[in-house]
Parts: sequence; structure tokens; C-alpha cells
Amino acid sequence: MYSSEEAKQYSKLKDDPEFQKQCDIEWLKLVFTPLSLRQDATEKLTSPSCDPRLRDAPKFLEERRQSLLNAAIQVNRFREIFSNDSLQKETLDKVKKELEANLSPEELAMVNNNWDKTLNDAIAKTNQVTACEKIVADLGYNQLLAAIERTGVSFSPNRVDAEFEQKLKKALTLTSGQSSKNLCDKLNNEFGLSISEKDALAIKQEIYIKEISKSAPGLAKILTEKLQKLHTTTGTTYDVIKKLNKALEQYKDSPTNKTYLKRSIERLRKLGVGSKAIPDTELEALINEDCHPIRSRNPVLSWQQQEQTKPNIKPQTKQQNNQATDNKLIM
Repeated sequence: MYSSEEAKQYSKLKDDPEFQKQCDIEWLKLVFTPLSLRQDATEKLTSPSCDPRLRDAPKFLEERRQSLLNAAIQVNRFREIFSNDSLQKETLDKVKKELEANLSPEELAMVNNNWDKTLNDAIAKTNQVTACEKIVADLGYNQLLAAIERTGVSFSPNRVDAEFEQKLKKALTLTSGQSSKNLCDKLNNEFGLSISEKDALAIKQEIYIKEISKSAPGLAKILTEKLQKLHTTTGTTYDVIKKLNKALEQYKDSPTNKTYLKRSIERLRKLGVGSKAIPDTELEALINEDCHPIRSRNPVLSWQQQEQTKPNIKPQTKQQNNQATDNKLIM
């Protein structure tokens, strides 16, 4: 255990950029130390009378090295090293220099023989995690990306596969009454993330808005701009949103039935959309624009307006009718 004084010193150091860089170098020195070097060291240091389990140490340490590499790739700043050529050269030159100072020529040769393989592995894993983050961005889960940026920890490379997108969509498909803690635990356990319940709450709110946008994209955009969160005190938020979407779809199918419009507004009020934030008239306009864009831009004329726009056609006289009949007979 650290003493209180040591804890204070470490607390100061961990925020020091130079100390952080040196920690990264120590981490990378372990990552770039190959199995062959550990096997060689074990053979030289053990004797026939040693505990046989010591001979398994290289295998165990190689597993630890792989875990260290995967953990490093999860950390945003390490992926920056492996995706930025100039930063990669600067950092890895320091790693090599320190290894040269501590290893024999024979040991250094083992490191160099495996260097490119380890580097290519790190770059491939970096590209894999970056591709996953792009999928998240393409799906529009901006709050999940914000949580990754805030924590500095992204997806675990050993939990990423060809079915990543499908698994992510499933994990982010909310169920009735699902808590922020449940969503937080699911994302952390299944993908190796390190988000908080507060992050999960923000992700849930974004999913709610995405659900509404399926039926009313314009309304969803305004809700995002004007409200911090959607919530309900009766039932669950997700259930109310499903009822809202149902009412919106019914209003699309029956544009003259104002019951569905009224029901949509009632559902929005249940979700905490106050009349001060968005009055009824504004909600009506937004819903009409989403559900009936042509009608909202070209409203149906009243019967008085229809009468005024009718062409002024004078009735024909009896003489004009007779003349028309004669013309038909001639033809």
C-alpha cells in the first residue's frame, strides 16, 4: 500500500506529460520483448533441481504480453502512437534505445528479429479498433463516441470480430424498463469499455431520440436542440416512445383524423416536453411537416377559398345550346 505522502506524489506525477510518456515507454518495452528472449532467460537461469513450473513461465509471460498489447491498443493515446508515423518513430526509437541499454547483443538480436511482427500486430489491432469506432459514427451513436473520448478507453481488440456491428446494435437495442446501470454493464462487459452510468444515461437519451426520428425526424431534431433529456413519471420512457411512434404512424395513415395528432402531443407531454419549451402549435407544425410534408406546405383550402378560386363559367343560353346541337349533327 502507498503511504499518504507517496499517493500525493504519484497523483502529481500521473498528470505530468513527461511521466506519462515514460510510463508508455515502459509498457511498450514489455510489449516488444518476445517469447524467445524469455525462453532463453529461463533456460539460463533454471537448473534441473528447480521447480518444473518455472519452465512454464515464458508461456505465461507471453500470454501477459499479448494482454498488455491488447490493453495498450484500447487506450486512445497508444492508438495515436501506432496511427501517427512521426509519433510512432519518435516513441519507438526511445523504446529501442532503452532496450539496447539493458540487453546483451544476443538478447537485442531476438528483439529485433521479432520487432516488425509485433509492430504489424499493433498496427493491425489499431486499425481494427478504429474501424469499429467508424461503425459507431456511421450508426450515429455520438454519445458512445463521446464516452470513449472522455474515458480514453475504446473497444478491446480481442472482443472485436466480423459480427461487431450486429452485436453493437443488439446491445444498444433498449428493452422496456432497462436501467442506465444495466446498459453500462452490458457495454463494458461485452466490449471492454470503461464508461460510467452517466455516460450510459446520455447514450439512452440518444437512442430515445433515434427511435422518435424513425417516425418524425424533424421533431427529433428539435427535441435534441431544446431538451436535455426525455423522461416519464408514469410507465417507462421506452414504452411511451413506442406509443408515440404508433400514434405518429396512425396519423400518417389518417391525416384527417386529428385524434392521432392530439394523442401524439399527449405522449410528448408525458415524455417531459413542456409547453414552455415547445408550445402545442409548434408541435402540431413539426408533426404535420414530418407526417404530411406536402399537405403542410400546401394546406387544404377552406370551402370559401375553394369557391373563390373556381373559374367564372357563365351558363349557356338556349340559343347557344341549339347551335351546339346543330354543329354536332353537321359533323
